[in-house]
Amino acid sequence: MPADRPHAQPVALYLSGRTLRGSLGEAFRRDALARFAQSYGDSDARAHVALARTVELTAVAVTRTGPVRLEVGVADPAFRSFLDPEAARRPTAVGGEQTFTVDVDALPGLRPLSGPPGVDTSRHAVVRVESAERLELRVTVIPPD
Repeated sequence: MPADRPHAQPVALYLSGRTLRGSLGEAFRRDALARFAQSYGDSDARAHVALARTVELTAVAVTRTGPVRLEVGVADPAFRSFLDPEAARRPTAVGGEQTFTVDVDALPGLRPLSGPPGVDTSRHAVVRVESAERLELRVTVIPPD
């Protein structure tokens, strides 16, 4: 990397193949923050965090560079968590917002959902970060205990 190019700032996405609600979801959020602090140094005091969940998926996004938003969902609109991955890939009108889209079912360690024929059960995560800095998304699947 040329010396005049700054290093990319990390945006970490932690995923679990379970729907974690309540105290389990909060414990997963704390675990993700601890992993972020351990991996990228410093404390988690300056971290921006977002948690989202859908069918058999809990996700936490963490970064220090700016406010973060996270959406996860199943492609088929029959699911309440419908998320249109194509719409998420379109450029945003907001200056300084960067968007990352992850095909969750393509990641090792997460099982794809099964459903009836003709139903698109693919899941996606969309991470949006308000930052003018160069960012790099780093995805970690956390296996169940």
